[in-house]
Parts: sequence; C-alpha cells; structure tokens
Amino acid sequence: MNIKYKPSSFVIYGLGIFFLMYFFSPFEYHIYSFEGAIYFFMAFFFLFAGIKLMEVKVIGKSNEYNVIITKKAEIVLITIMLLSCLFFIIFIKNIISLLPIYRFANEDLRAKLSESRPFVTKVAEIVIKMGPACYLIISRVGQCKYRYTKLFSYICFFFPIISILAIGARSSAVIGIFLLIVNELQLNKSSKYFIKKKTYWQRIKKIIIVCSLFIIGYFIYSLFSSRQVDSGSQYLFIPGDCRIKNFYNELNVNNSLNPLYNSMFYYTHSFPVFTYFYTKEIPTNPFIYQFSFITVVLEGLHLLDKGPMHVAKQLPTSGLFATFIPMYISDYGKILALLAIFLTGIIFGWGYWSSTKAGIGFFILSPILIQLFVSPIYFWNVGGIDYIILWTVIIYFLLKFFGIRISIKSK
Repeated sequence: MNIKYKPSSFVIYGLGIFFLMYFFSPFEYHIYSFEGAIYFFMAFFFLFAGIKLMEVKVIGKSNEYNVIITKKAEIVLITIMLLSCLFFIIFIKNIISLLPIYRFANEDLRAKLSESRPFVTKVAEIVIKMGPACYLIISRVGQCKYRYTKLFSYICFFFPIISILAIGARSSAVIGIFLLIVNELQLNKSSKYFIKKKTYWQRIKKIIIVCSLFIIGYFIYSLFSSRQVDSGSQYLFIPGDCRIKNFYNELNVNNSLNPLYNSMFYYTHSFPVFTYFYTKEIPTNPFIYQFSFITVVLEGLHLLDKGPMHVAKQLPTSGLFATFIPMYISDYGKILALLAIFLTGIIFGWGYWSSTKAGIGFFILSPILIQLFVSPIYFWNVGGIDYIILWTVIIYFLLKFFGIRISIKSK
C-alpha cells in the first residue's frame, strides 16, 4: 500500500474512512438539514483548496534529511523529558486523590473533573504534552549521544495516553495511536518497515510499539464495555433520530456486540450532528476555538472571561462530536468560517512545504496529518495535539541554541 504523506491526501483518507464507517455502521441517522450537509462538503473543499495552494509549490521529489544533535542539545531534551515525567506523576497523583477509592473509567471521577479541575492538574496536563513533542524530534535524530535517549522518548510519548485513560476518556489514546503509527511509517516510507529493519534498536522498538498498541487497545475496549449504554436506545437530540438497523439488531444476541456498536456510534455520529448544529443560530466568539491553545491559558490566568470549554458547553451539540467545522462557525459565523478554514488549509499546506525544505514542518508534519485525518469527527485540538505541535515548535527553536541541525542524507 503506497501511502502519500501529504495533508491533502490525509483529508481524503479521513473522509473516505469516515463515510465507509458511516454507511456500514449499525446506526441509521436522521439528517436535520440538507443545507448543513452541503456546507459540510463546502468546508472540506475550502480546506482542501487551501492545502493544495501550498502543496503545488513543492516541485519534484523531496530530499531525505537527517537530524544531527549535539551533546548539549540532547541533555536539554532529556531534561525536558524528565520535566514531562515529573508532571505526569503529579497529574496521576492528583487524579487518584480526587476520590477515596480509584477505579478505572469511573464516571464520578469524570464528573468531578468536569465541575472543577485543580490548576496544578491543568498545568500538568499541558506540560505532559512535551513528552510526545520530544519524541517527534528524537525520532528523526540519526544518532543520539546517549544510549537510552530514544527509548526514554518513547516512554514519554505514552504519558498523555496513560493520563487520559486514567480518567476514563478515549480521545488522546486514539489520537496517540494514530500519531505513533503515522510518524513511524512516515519515517520509513513503507508499511513493511518492521520487517526490513533488523537492528537491535528496531527490534526493541517493534516490541514496545506492538505491546503498547495491544494494551491501549484493550483499555479503550474496556471503556466502551464499562459504559453501559443500550445501543438500541441511543439517540442524538430527539428519540428516533438514530436507530439501529434491523440486520444489526438481529445480530446483537444478548447485547454481546454493544461495545462494538457503542464504538461505532462514537465515531460515526458527527456528520448528522453537524447538520443539526447548522440549523441553530450560534453567537460568535472570535478566535476562542481556533487559537484554543492560547485562550485556555488566558482563561486560566483570568485574562479571558470565556474560554473554549465554556463556549463548548453553550453549543447546542455539547457532549457530541460535530466535525471540526462548528468551532469555526462559533468563532466567525457561517460566511467568514469558510475563509478561516481556507486560510487554515494554507497553514497546513505550508507545514508540508516546510517539511520538504528542512524547516520546522519536518518535525510537525505527522501531527498535522493526524489532525486532518480525524477532522470529519474532531476539532484540531483533540487529544491536546495542538499543544504537541506548539511544544515541538518551542523545543526545536530552543535546541537551535544548543546545537541541532538538519542535513541532507547522503545517497
């Protein structure tokens, strides 16, 4: 399978896989607005057009690059990963202390976190994202000075995933799995790379990745199993707007397939939810969502009255996924949202162009591809991936002072 690691391609991959799941899901959804459905495809067209505008600037086959790092820069990276490790411990400690007895996927814990989350926990949740950022940089380093730096970066990569699973949520875990797979495949340009690479480090890496994916997959399945929701009675807004298809109803003997059906509902309801969202009049809050990685911090410092979480709770589709589009409408209104989406596409396209010119895009292309891949379901900030990109940019420019450079690989 020849995967094209280009933003425009991942928009197509994301839409294709989403609608494949949508049409073959156990559920039959009500579409609330034909105009909303048309707007959905218009938004993706504007996104795609903005991306393509920058992608066409890439002429010919891009070079292969190698990242060279000095001992000082590597020590800085290790220090940052240790900081991420420290805040991971702080986060887990605070989460466990919220309830007398901690239980996995505890609804009381999720409710308590929704009501009030200690400031230190909020800070820790952001700082933990430095772990995946360090992984994105180190994974591209040709040769580390210290033996266990790469191994430590893989461990730090899983901190946000473990953190989100600890509170019974799933988004960061799913995004983390996608990011790990896409980054590793992109680095090696082939889905067969596990077979091709025979070095000791590649064998160890294979074991870490495969075991981690199995463990994370098990916990995600446990989350769907622990949420006792009757798939046959689920609905979006009005009873009857989401019903299970007869074939799947007959197949679900003794509700044994409920975890699978619940997961399919989780990942396929965004399109009909958006058509409902489109029928509502939404007050605009400029820049709140598009720049949520900044507005969240401003809200925490009491420099902003309403942050993205506050605005999200006031939306008519709160608690459900509705693609990336509603957040742009919430920020700018239906007309200007299309322009903002087009400009965002240009930024994503620039990230790809930069990756072919040994720029910062070389390190952040993988998370950009994931953002686009899941855009039919989530907004860009899902799983804190916007913070991962932000930390990667900050850490990279910090490392430039201590000695990091990108060179063309010799043929």
